[in-house]
Formats: sequence, structure tokens, C-alpha cells
Amino acid sequence: MTQAHQAPLNHAAAGHMNYQQLTAAPLAWGTVYWAKSDHAVPLLQAGDVLNFPLLAKLQAHGAVLAVDLAIEPTQVLAMVDGWQQYKNAASEDERWAMRQQLLQKMQGLAQQGKTVLNLVAASAIEFLELPPAALRQPALDFTPPAFLNSAVFKQLLNLDVQVLRRSFLLAALVTYFGLGLGLTDYYFLKDLYRAALAAHSGLLQDHSFIVLQALAAEQAQSGQGVVALQAHAPAEEQATPAIDAFLAKAWQSFFTYPQKSVEFLQHTASYLRHDDVLSAVAAQQEGNPEGGMPQGLCFGELNDVEKLMAVFNHLLPFTPHRYQRGDFTTILKPLFARKNSAIANLSGEAGEEEHAAREDASFWAAVDPGFLDRCRAVLRGEAHE
Repeated sequence: MTQAHQAPLNHAAAGHMNYQQLTAAPLAWGTVYWAKSDHAVPLLQAGDVLNFPLLAKLQAHGAVLAVDLAIEPTQVLAMVDGWQQYKNAASEDERWAMRQQLLQKMQGLAQQGKTVLNLVAASAIEFLELPPAALRQPALDFTPPAFLNSAVFKQLLNLDVQVLRRSFLLAALVTYFGLGLGLTDYYFLKDLYRAALAAHSGLLQDHSFIVLQALAAEQAQSGQGVVALQAHAPAEEQATPAIDAFLAKAWQSFFTYPQKSVEFLQHTASYLRHDDVLSAVAAQQEGNPEGGMPQGLCFGELNDVEKLMAVFNHLLPFTPHRYQRGDFTTILKPLFARKNSAIANLSGEAGEEEHAAREDASFWAAVDPGFLDRCRAVLRGEAHE
């Protein structure tokens, strides 16, 4: 365990993480414990959104907090440094070389069986302007990150905690694959990350349980989201105005949350530079053969940025992902499924197992195989112009 308390540690300095370092990011980079004299009480899992009020209360009362880091700080900092060099490249040739290095670092996570939380951490630090010094040892002075006090983060904290946890993963994957598919403008990629992070900001928290059930059903097969919503309708003799109003808002949230998210981002000053990324937020649920929702667009009608958001939004389940070693390949394997064929593994060869649920899903049947081929090439380190 690495301690997250102001007092010095007894173990190696490389394991030290004080309270300021712990709270310099919106997510826990490992399992956070309350270390009591005779046992440790787990407070947060790796990848959880930090409960800042709880941590502040514990810290004020002298509680010893400890962290089992799930990430590898040296690898995360290497990716952050790579992004900075890419951003500051003096020529196109230099930028191309840095782009290749960044993609190879991502590929290395999969090959070495690392957790994708490393990618999530590097992306958050870079594109939310969190202090990299918080991961360096020994601890360096740094300015508290402005993002944690921003209007956007305060809005995101109103989301279901599992939705927000998922959003950080969604944003990281969309951005890195965007880089590999030929989106080379640093500031556009930064905006793509930020837009993906807030892509579900239009969901109404009070109805999130019902809506998330419906979204999960829609992931499995187009049209099943509506079936899931209908299942909550009470019998006629049990219906009340309050129940009817509650369910009506859940229905509204299911169909309108992408546009609500767009409207929120449009009215959040200085968060984005490029309005072009908003089309991806609006199209995140599109692409089923029946037309998706809410705009009714099929996959072939989407541009590459919209396709990225739609593919990864359908790829990541609306259930908590537990970060662990090797999960990079576990998450991405369904991306390479083919209708009536074995799943291709990361080397491009056929795997042994079929994922029937994914193969039968109407969304995946509609995805252009060429687009998936390009995504697979990115994961193998083969960047596109």
C-alpha cells in the first residue's frame, strides 16, 4: 500500500502519495483505504471518482489514508510527456514521429498486459490539465488543478457515479483511436476528449437507474431500450400521477440526453475550442440498422469522429468496469467481432471463442467492417494518414 497521508512513510519513497497528490485528480489511481490500527477499510476502488468531502473529513481528523496504486506512474508520465512533445512539435515530420511513439505506448499497454487505467490516467492529466507532478516521486509542489472546481466537473458530479467512471474510459479510448485514425490536430483531440467525457451530461440522475437499464438493452439490440422502458410501466390500477410523471421524464431522458449534453457543452464557456466535436456527442447512440436514436442515422451516414463515439459508446457496457491487469485487451476484444465468425485477437488472427451476444447485436452487424479493420490496425501500431 502507498500511503496518502501527510506524515512520511516507512517504506520506499517511490511508494509515497500524500493527500495533496491523491486529490490532484478526479479519479482514484488505485484502491484507497482508511488504514486503521488493526485493519484497512476500503473507501474507493481504482478508477472511482474521488469522494472529496469524505476524504477531506478523514484527513482533517488525522485519519491515515493509503493507496494500492493500480497504475504505473512512470508509464503514465511517459505518455503525458509524449503528448506534450506532440503538442509542441516544430514540424510535421516531428509531429508524425511523436504520433507513432504515442500509439506504440498504447500498443505496449496491451502487449504487456497492463491495465487500461494507465491510459485513462494519462489522458485525464493531459487533456484536463491536471498536474503531472502529483505522480512524481519525491512529491513536487504543484498548483491544484482548476478543472476540479470548474462548472463542467460540478455538472459531471451530478451524474450516476458509474456513468462518470465509464465516461473517463470512453474519452480516453476515443481520443487515442482518433489519433491513430488520422485526427492529428492536438487541440481538436483535446476537445474530442473533453466532449466524450461530458457526452452523458444530459442524463437525469433521478431517473438514471431506469435509463441506464434501457441504454444497456439498446446496446444489445436496437429497439430493446424502448422495451426496457415499457417494462417499468405499472398496471393501470396501480398508476398514479407521480409515477406517470417519473416514467415520462425517464423516457424523455433516454431519447434526449445526447442533445441535452450538446446544449450543456455549447453553453459552457472556454471548455471547448472546436464545435465540430459536438456532432459526435449528438450521434453517440446512432448507427443501428433500424436507424439508432435519436436522429435515426445509420452507421454509414456518420463521419469518422461520430463513428468513433458511436462504436466506443456501444462497446463499453453500462456496468462498472473493474480495472485490473490485462483489461485493455478484454475491453477491446469485442470491437473486432464479426457476424458469424470467430473474434479476431489483437494480432489479427482468429480467436477460439465466439461472443454470441455481441455477434447478434444489431449495432455490430451494421458497423462497416473496414472501419473496424482500421481500428484493429491502430491497436497493432499501424497509424493511418
